[in-house]
Amino acid sequence: RLGLDPVETRIVGLAAELHEANLAGLKAEPHEFTPDPKEIVFGGQRCGGLRFTIDDVQAFSPPALALALIKALRKLYPQQWEYSKVEVLLARPDLIEAIEDQAPELDDLWVPDPEFFEVRAKYLLY
Repeated sequence: RLGLDPVETRIVGLAAELHEANLAGLKAEPHEFTPDPKEIVFGGQRCGGLRFTIDDVQAFSPPALALALIKALRKLYPQQWEYSKVEVLLARPDLIEAIEDQAPELDDLWVPDPEFFEVRAKYLLY
């Protein structure tokens, strides 16, 4: 589930953007919910959000969803979404710059470096 603050009414637009991205194995539907008051800032208030349903685990790609969300949030909420906060997760300034610029090369930058998988393979136990 992905939620936005109670004031936000454009969640249907976000669902439409994700639908347009044609993400394999995934459905995203508008959803309203009320978070527990103890859990988050908007706890106890009705919020708009998305409900994700994975209908094909083999086809679903979490990185593709992440990229589609980044592109949609940046497009729909250019002033409100604080995209720079994901820099800690991405650890790649070039990605942050591409997100900021809404650069077409974001798709290419998002693909992991093949060398990563070679290094990673050495440390996998199974």
